Amino acid sequence: MKKRTAKLVMSEAAQRVLLAFHLKLPKKTKDLVRFYERKGEPQTYLSLGEDASFIAEEYYGTLATLKTIGKNRNLLDTVTVNQQKFVLVIRDLLLVKRYRIELYTIIKERVKNKWKLAKYASPGNVRQFEDLLFNGEPSGDGSDSSMISLSPIVMSIKLGRVQDKRLLGISFCDSTLHTIGISEIVDNDQFSVLESLCVQIGAKECLIYDNKKLSQEMEYDLKKINEILLKCNIVITEKPKKEFNTNINDIEPDLKRLATKKTNILPLFDQITALGSLQCLIKYLSLLNDEANFGTFRITTFDPMCYMRLDATALEALNLFPSKKEQFQLQKSLTNSSNFAFNNSSLLNSTNLLGLLNKCKTKMGSRKLVLWIKQPVIDKKEIDRRHSIVEAFVEDAGMRCLFRDTHLRTMPDILRIVKRIQRGSAKLIDVVRLYNVSKELVRMKETLLSFEGEQLELLNRAYISILDKFIKPLSKFQKMIEMVIDLEKTEDHQYLINYQYEEELEELYNKRVQVAGDIKDHAKKIKNSFKSLSADKVLFEKGKGTNYYFRVTKVNQKHLKGDRKFIVLESRKNGVKFTTKKLTKLNQESEEIEEKYEKKQQEVVDQVVRVCKSYSTIFDIVCELISEIDVLASFATIASDSVLPYIRPKILEMGKGTIILKESRHPCLEVQEDVNFIPNDLRILPDSCFLIITGPNCFGKSTYIKQIGMIVLMAQIGAFVPCTEATISIRDCILARVGAGDRQLQGISTFMAEMLEASSILKTATKNSLIIIDELGRGTSTADGFGLAWAISEYISTKIGSATLFATHFHELTALESKISSVKNLKVTSTISENTITPLYKVEPGSSDQSLGIRVAELANFPKSVVEKAKEKHEELQLKKNNSILLDNVPEFKESSEMEIEDNTKSKEIEKEIGKELIFQFLNKFKSTQFDRLSPRQTFDLVIKLKKDLLGENNSYIKEILKNSENFEN
Repeated sequence: MKKRTAKLVMSEAAQRVLLAFHLKLPKKTKDLVRFYERKGEPQTYLSLGEDASFIAEEYYGTLATLKTIGKNRNLLDTVTVNQQKFVLVIRDLLLVKRYRIELYTIIKERVKNKWKLAKYASPGNVRQFEDLLFNGEPSGDGSDSSMISLSPIVMSIKLGRVQDKRLLGISFCDSTLHTIGISEIVDNDQFSVLESLCVQIGAKECLIYDNKKLSQEMEYDLKKINEILLKCNIVITEKPKKEFNTNINDIEPDLKRLATKKTNILPLFDQITALGSLQCLIKYLSLLNDEANFGTFRITTFDPMCYMRLDATALEALNLFPSKKEQFQLQKSLTNSSNFAFNNSSLLNSTNLLGLLNKCKTKMGSRKLVLWIKQPVIDKKEIDRRHSIVEAFVEDAGMRCLFRDTHLRTMPDILRIVKRIQRGSAKLIDVVRLYNVSKELVRMKETLLSFEGEQLELLNRAYISILDKFIKPLSKFQKMIEMVIDLEKTEDHQYLINYQYEEELEELYNKRVQVAGDIKDHAKKIKNSFKSLSADKVLFEKGKGTNYYFRVTKVNQKHLKGDRKFIVLESRKNGVKFTTKKLTKLNQESEEIEEKYEKKQQEVVDQVVRVCKSYSTIFDIVCELISEIDVLASFATIASDSVLPYIRPKILEMGKGTIILKESRHPCLEVQEDVNFIPNDLRILPDSCFLIITGPNCFGKSTYIKQIGMIVLMAQIGAFVPCTEATISIRDCILARVGAGDRQLQGISTFMAEMLEASSILKTATKNSLIIIDELGRGTSTADGFGLAWAISEYISTKIGSATLFATHFHELTALESKISSVKNLKVTSTISENTITPLYKVEPGSSDQSLGIRVAELANFPKSVVEKAKEKHEELQLKKNNSILLDNVPEFKESSEMEIEDNTKSKEIEKEIGKELIFQFLNKFKSTQFDRLSPRQTFDLVIKLKKDLLGENNSYIKEILKNSENFEN
């Protein structure tokens, strides 16, 4: 790294004031970045100390950009960020990295300058930076923004009890789109319903109790909730419990102020616990501090059970959205370049389902698609409706192209424009964009009416009738805009009020024209007044505002001398600027008229915006309509442009238990370059719903089970699927246990993570669920891992009956097929020759008895001694296998065993393994503590805390061990 020696250009006095303020600030958390605003031309922002180093490395890729401020002990690094870069940096910090931001600005108090906090933002509370983070510019490509899956949603949770069950009151808000939702859920001790809800709403931040004066039971629940939030990558903000107030007298007037006129708030009071969380949320977002928020929020109840539920593991395992790595790489490339535009190919590519499906032309459509992927529907009528509209767009390529290339191509972000209008911060350009939208609706209706397929009646109900309803009232809106705004000037990107609209404005306009003419005449007269200097040598120029002046070169300066009518303004290398008394007077007159004109024009603009506000409800509905058309047309484009067929799946009611796919393909992998994807079939029926897939690594097991999950989800959001034939009964949730990763930041080992996820699946799954399990039991010993895999497989197949795809290396699990009728075995195939092993990526009935690890080691030229030893050990293990040692180790997992797993209780074996892991962690913490450095009191407090943490896990295995140990518990 380059050594920094340069000093920041700032006066010593200003440096002292800034440093004194900075050093007195409270110690910041790791996820907080502070900026200092330097007003001027151009406007820039500073970061100091460790923040400066972080910004320099992360967004400039070098410490060479750092300069220093201060002297001696107070010498600090600093980095300067320009306005354009600042926008990109805060977008990344807030919406991708999920940091908090503080922005300080300097104000004048009496005779002194003083720094003060001007703005604050967190991942879910970006209101004060909203204008920088989001805009309503039409892009012609809704997939051009990396922000589409990163809406700043903040949620709040209040804990309660109902009939001795866990009750969670939840509220969530997107303050940029003015939407609020509330929900009350009864959850299990793994909080699996909460996890699904977090995925469905896409929260970035959560308000939760701080850990003060809580009961032991509530502390345990709070710890589990925090684990779920971290698993879902949600930033946790702690608040005092008293802020989650459920007093109706406090919350009712707040709701009345915030809700739109059409919002019925009475049903909200049936969920009083959720309203307690909303009280905290409203205060945190300071929604009542801004009167522009009053009457603008859509407040609704939200039921997570109305949609297919996804856990956080399924979200990641199925590659539904760009990974964190992809998001970080894109943002880094953006902030390290001067290119302000977002590059679609960088983030939203075909490595994830969103990237594959997002061919939307509008930002509204892209947001809708994100929502649909997180909230697949379980209503057959709605799924069929979406499929039929997609089918119409597939069949009529002309209609599809007209929408995508004409109607939607220049469509602005209507919702964000409407919100600016409601806040009173809209400009004339926003009004003109809504005018253009209203004109386009007529053409959209004509295009829809030109369709001649069997879905015309559906299109009429879904879109044409709605457009008919609004085209007439919007014609009045159009007439108003045509009368008030000078639309001809908009072609040159000038957005002005038509001066003829208002008498006073017209009078000021005429005066402005008159003064401009007088200035022009005076300039001509002066230029021609020089006897020995041609007129073209005297330049007439405009400075700031309306101020005009003359300029001659230094050589011709002599022509000004001796003439009292000329007043020299300044002399520089590029010449001498001068004016006259009359020009000074005309400039002043012009400035006064311009000021009055702008003031009057702004009054008219404010009136226009207020009138536009009355059309907000119409444009909200239009926004929903256009965004849905955009998504469904995008689905049709994917299906039509695909080289291999995408077909409309046949959807069966929930409970039919059937998933039949012919020649199914992984939608993301098949479009990768140089990939020749091998299609595979799937047949899941009510009497054969548990499929065990065996075979070597990298031969397609994981890909196969993931593609099934993606296809089912695609079908339930309304998309066509990559198969030649598909029959799918609706699933209430997709649950996944994939990979063998740990959660080091939470102190959770690989095996513990496996067991927690498996336990959550057992508590959440129903017979209508789809479960995807990949390599369960690999985080512990072979015998223990196999035993648990057997027990869980047996329980799911006999007690729950979910459609399950279980990929495993435990070939012994295939013995379940002969014991349980619903279990069927599948294998991935390969061919083996003398020097090669060729995966065929074909899934066929049967079980794989091949272990190719040693063969692969031979082909990789491992030392012969190592290979021979491996063969020897392999033969020993095969002998043990033949003696059924593994199977003999799991009598308790067979149907005749004592294992009694019920729908809402933990598996004893899972509880036992989790308990062992917790005890191991407890002993490790105890062993690693340096008691010789602690006082007796500190030692006592630490031991009490360790004991409290262990008992707080509420593990039945630990309770069983300690039930006779009075001294430990007391």
